[in-house]
Amino acid sequence: MIKTKVFDNPILNVGKILSPVLILGQALGIVFFFWNEKKIWKVSYVLFILLLQIGSLAHELPSIKYWEQNANGLHGLIVRLDTFSWWFTYYFNYFLTLCRNKKILRAVEELKNFDVTIPVKRQEKLFKMNVAHVFVNVAFIVTYNVLGHDWVWPNDNHTPVTSSLYIFGDLTMFLSSLIFFQLTNLISETFKYINERLIKIKPKDMIESKSNFFGFYTREIIKLRQAHLFLINIAKDINSHYSEQLLMVIIYSMIQAVYAMRSIIGDFTITDIVESTLNVLCDSLWLLPYVLTVVQMIVICEKAMYESGQTLTIVHHLMNLYYYDSDILKELEIFAVQIKQHALMFHVRFFNLHYPFLNSLVSSMMTYFVVIATYQGESDEGVLINWNFKREPTSSTEPEEYEYDDDDDDDDE
Repeated sequence: MIKTKVFDNPILNVGKILSPVLILGQALGIVFFFWNEKKIWKVSYVLFILLLQIGSLAHELPSIKYWEQNANGLHGLIVRLDTFSWWFTYYFNYFLTLCRNKKILRAVEELKNFDVTIPVKRQEKLFKMNVAHVFVNVAFIVTYNVLGHDWVWPNDNHTPVTSSLYIFGDLTMFLSSLIFFQLTNLISETFKYINERLIKIKPKDMIESKSNFFGFYTREIIKLRQAHLFLINIAKDINSHYSEQLLMVIIYSMIQAVYAMRSIIGDFTITDIVESTLNVLCDSLWLLPYVLTVVQMIVICEKAMYESGQTLTIVHHLMNLYYYDSDILKELEIFAVQIKQHALMFHVRFFNLHYPFLNSLVSSMMTYFVVIATYQGESDEGVLINWNFKREPTSSTEPEEYEYDDDDDDDDE
């Protein structure tokens, strides 16, 4: 018996396209797409993951105490903000995504039953992109955690499992954004396919035959109009399921980015070239995942909104071509009104995810960085010192007291 490929099926295989991130989600105990009927196993696995989280938090408490003893002033404030924001975002994203598991499943099931299906080759391309997306994110998280916690920035409280706990935590924290990225990218590609089908509606044949091909174009426009509205509603549902998690990821990524940039500049104050280069490399790997997460979040959302809005331009173009056919013109007018009244906009409660927000985010981040960089008083080298405490402490910057010698006065006399 010859086995056929999964993508040979003409239907939209959402489960296959999203399988890389869904498998990772199940391994981390956040999203369950295949164990819904086995509730006992699902509950047991969630309890096991919770025990790991409690153990990782208990392991981190001595390390938090270490930072409180060794980081003072503004540096100490940033370190505490970094640590507590990491744990808050970690638990917040985990529990909220887990509680919304059924809603996420419902959105995926609705996509599976979608009438308009993108071509098989494009489905295969999306699957390969999702595999690469998951692999690159996991590789970055593993690399900078292993280099940082096991090699460059170890302290007395670190153990051989320290990097593993941070890897587990970062994967859990960013998984919600990974699922959102891949779902939104799938919706964006479907919008693009709808636009391509609209463009293929050519009036040349209608002008020559002076007919509507027995209503073929009218039915096609109605079908695409319904599909467009369906995708808009699905995209809004997915956005509402992940908006809070994405907001926390953005806030935490800003904190990490400012801290990492400060550390990178501080690395150049190290006199040892090898140590300085190694610290710059690790701090850059530390910075890169957080910057890429926010950038790709906004780029993917902007792409989906662009493809959704591009449909209106195509509809207006068709209205100018089909002005003589009342049936088609009526459907196109309904289509145009529908797009205007149901415009797609991704948001994270307080902010809209588009390019102007990225510009504002970069400006705000650089402002915070300048404020921190100009703050004086942490050391004799200025605020831009490295946060690696393996180096010897610097000498005191307090001025020496001048001892007055009475013999000098006698000599003058």
